[in-house]
Amino acid sequence: MHCHGIGYIQLIDVASIIEVAHAHDMIVRLHGEPGDFVHKHSVLMTAWPAENCTEQAAAALRNACALGARRSALQDLRSRERAK
Repeated sequence: MHCHGIGYIQLIDVASIIEVAHAHDMIVRLHGEPGDFVHKHSVLMTAWPAENCTEQAAAALRNACALGARRSALQDLRSRERAK
């Protein structure tokens, strides 16, 4: 499933993702973490089996990830540490 916008992942509501996955009998794999830059062609998550991921479920999963224009100060520090 592709991202719904452009920006940095600010927050991932894991509880909501687990709830949607359980309700639709799916396994969901996240492909990003807070601080990662994403755009509308970025794969944000993969749901398996794909046929269980309805449009409603996909929308709920996308909405569980908040995007922002820039990294938070903490996310910026973490990315600098990983780059070393």
